[in-house]
Amino acid sequence: MPFENGQKKNVFEESIIFETEIDMYTQVLPRFEQILRDVGDDTILKAPILFHELSPRKIIIFEDIVPLGYELLRGRYTNVEEIKQSYIKLAKWHTLSYKVNLEEPGCFDEYHISIFAMPNLDRNLLMWQGTDAFIQQLETMPKMQKYLPFIQSIQGKLFEDTKRTAKEYFDAPKEDAIYVLYCGDFHDKCYI
Repeated sequence: MPFENGQKKNVFEESIIFETEIDMYTQVLPRFEQILRDVGDDTILKAPILFHELSPRKIIIFEDIVPLGYELLRGRYTNVEEIKQSYIKLAKWHTLSYKVNLEEPGCFDEYHISIFAMPNLDRNLLMWQGTDAFIQQLETMPKMQKYLPFIQSIQGKLFEDTKRTAKEYFDAPKEDAIYVLYCGDFHDKCYI
């Protein structure tokens, strides 16, 4: 938990983000990885947690996975291959969550207090400017120009639509909808 006053402390202080993350990293993601192992897929979806506690101070310490060949991006954008690898992992995450939820309806109900319940999230620039940064990146990639109109059409709406869909799942899920457990902090500074 951040101890210095500022935006991060304001966002995390009144949330249950640490409780949720600890559960995700100790229960949900190991289960997803086991399902992958059972079909011969050795994809790693998370860094291992070395230590966690909620009291007297909320803290999570992850294993440093840089020695395993991962890189924390600083000072540059992701390249095409890195983007592909990131989205392959995210697609597996979504597929596994969809599968588990189909087989065990309601198994993710305890996560109804999601990132969208965090105080001051609506004012977080990352939530509003993420699509802008994505569009800027696409504009530098000639082969991706065909996707620009679609991404531009959701510009300014993505955050609110995602928030609405999360609420819909818990309040009045649609029969024909596809709901997945989303990663609330998937961004271009993630390990690749």
